[in-house]
Amino acid sequence: MSAPFAPLCRPFADHARARAAAPALVFPDEGLSWAELHAAIEARAAEIAALPPGGLALRLANSAVPIVLVLACARAGREAHVLDPGWPAATARAVLDRLAPAALVTECPEDGEGGSPDEGRGPADRRVVSVPRGPRLADLPPLAAPIAGPLPEPDPESAFYVGFTSGSTGMPKGYRRSQRSWLASFAAERAEFAVGPADVVAAPGHFTHSLFLYAALAGLHAGARVVALPKFRPDAAVRAIAEEAATILYGVPTQLELIVERAERTGETLASLRLVLSSGAKWREGFAPRLSGRAPNALFAEFYGASELSFVALARGDEGVPPGSVGRPYPGVEVVIR
Repeated sequence: MSAPFAPLCRPFADHARARAAAPALVFPDEGLSWAELHAAIEARAAEIAALPPGGLALRLANSAVPIVLVLACARAGREAHVLDPGWPAATARAVLDRLAPAALVTECPEDGEGGSPDEGRGPADRRVVSVPRGPRLADLPPLAAPIAGPLPEPDPESAFYVGFTSGSTGMPKGYRRSQRSWLASFAAERAEFAVGPADVVAAPGHFTHSLFLYAALAGLHAGARVVALPKFRPDAAVRAIAEEAATILYGVPTQLELIVERAERTGETLASLRLVLSSGAKWREGFAPRLSGRAPNALFAEFYGASELSFVALARGDEGVPPGSVGRPYPGVEVVIR
């Protein structure tokens, strides 16, 4: 019988003690050291724990703020409801009405845009915290008066994240994930690819896509430095990989192809990459040699699954996977043919 998992945020105290001043989370205009990240998680968790019962809804562009708040929700034993800031206000309002979070953190609309999803219609007991566009942590006001005393550790079986996939009807469909479910995926990935403190993880997509939120949290949990972008752009992604000497790159095939094409145009070689992980769709046949030309030291691997399930199958470039195959079951996955 496998050992039980520790709460998701427990390693952050160890990382902060071991490498307090080392960079943990890097954006082009903001970076957090391990000490700063750990302190921010603990401080915001104490505020979230003081909110009325319910989750914390986030309607934010990419920055350090949503990462800190998702981790703070996990630390406080609450759920982070990660909404797409691109949804129309009416869609966000409908989702919020179903979720009934204790509070909403949302960016201020620009002039000429629609208002907050709660404007004029939000429940009286839902706290709405507005922040500037692309907020920095310093822009985030208190969510509540923090509880006094140390926080108890949450149950690893507790849910910490609600994400959304778009359905055929156009209305977002939610899924709920427990701490244990992602911790199991972290452990399987580290066993497969030896992700650790020596790595630099590039997660250039939006955190409303579970792939990139997962990449950021898995990297930080393992003690790796995580490099992210406010918005995906091939030139910015190539620059971040090169400047930060990224060793692991996550992406969907379209993004990875755009990164390779950009590197080909500029003649850049992404020699620091040791691993390129693709998910979301099948990699286009014939593109692998072009990837190898730009990232000559990288193992390429595709993994398949679903936002609701995590990993299901893995196709590694060094295992002679037949063309068109999705590879072998991911470690810990059992396949039954019926």
